[in-house]
Amino acid sequence: FVLSNGTTQQYTNVLKLKQDLADETRSKTYLTAVPLVLDTLQRRVTATLAAAKGVKKFIANVLIAASTAYVSARRIAQGKDINYAVQPPSILKLLQAAFITVLLAPVYALANKLVLSKIRAKMGIEKGIICGGGSLANH
Repeated sequence: FVLSNGTTQQYTNVLKLKQDLADETRSKTYLTAVPLVLDTLQRRVTATLAAAKGVKKFIANVLIAASTAYVSARRIAQGKDINYAVQPPSILKLLQAAFITVLLAPVYALANKLVLSKIRAKMGIEKGIICGGGSLANH
């Protein structure tokens, strides 16, 4: 159904992934991948950030850490955290998550503007990533 409605697909491997993501002749609305590919992408992004120097590295690391905390708290507050699929979080945990979400929302917006949007733009994926074939790591 999807292919009959004007979409295209491209196959690649981990060795050629960077080159294929950089190919601007193809639109990449979604990336469908297995966890190994996503782990590889995450390691490459982490290595690139680790190679930065000085204040730029410090600011990027602080903003990414705050963004990770924000996303984690938002998932709990919205009832979407997989860790609470069987046993829902306590009211105290929900309130804590809601407080952290409100507190870190401006920091997340800043991180999105300064760091995360650049990472997304470099990858060239317009809307999102779809993962199948195994369980994902918590990062």
